Amino acid sequence: MIRNYEKTKSTTAKAYSKIAPNYNSGKKWYEKDGESIDRFLSSLVPNARILSIGCGKGELEGYVASKEYMVTAVDIAPGMIESAKMEFPEVTFQVMDADELDFSENSFDAVICRYMSQHVDLDRLLAQISRVTKSDGKCWLMLHTALDTTTSLEFGWEEIEEKAIMWLPSSDKARELIQNINMEVTSYKSYPDRSKMMNDELYVLKV
Repeated sequence: MIRNYEKTKSTTAKAYSKIAPNYNSGKKWYEKDGESIDRFLSSLVPNARILSIGCGKGELEGYVASKEYMVTAVDIAPGMIESAKMEFPEVTFQVMDADELDFSENSFDAVICRYMSQHVDLDRLLAQISRVTKSDGKCWLMLHTALDTTTSLEFGWEEIEEKAIMWLPSSDKARELIQNINMEVTSYKSYPDRSKMMNDELYVLKV
């Protein structure tokens, strides 16, 4: 469990809402992850129902919806969701805590979760992903992990002058947690991100 967990989530929601008006990745997300998301989408059935967790302002989700998929996207930051709704009305956006997804079991053919796991308890997040994903459903996960052993890092949000905690499991620990909830990693790669972090890209099948 992350130290001061509920406070960390509240601080994260407040900070991302505050920066939302000026937060715009434009096409940068596609330059970074376009090949990966296209690969993932090509593995799905037509008109698949997709959930995206930690959607931010919805640039990726708008792209996915343009490919004729039914996209629901959630984020804990109300400011991000407000902006996303205005920009991409074809996507169903909702303010929601990833720990407590308000969807029935087996609701989605696929789940996308990208660069937000460091702000939550990965155990809880993965349990929710498994619960709402259909049997034989697929997930594309982009996780921030630690360089070697599991660690937590305190960092400051200058925008709101508050501090929060990032939890960074090791790559091995992340894969272990996935396997513990009856999900199978079908493809995996890891590459450096920042000085103390890695990016782990995982394609996962619910078995």
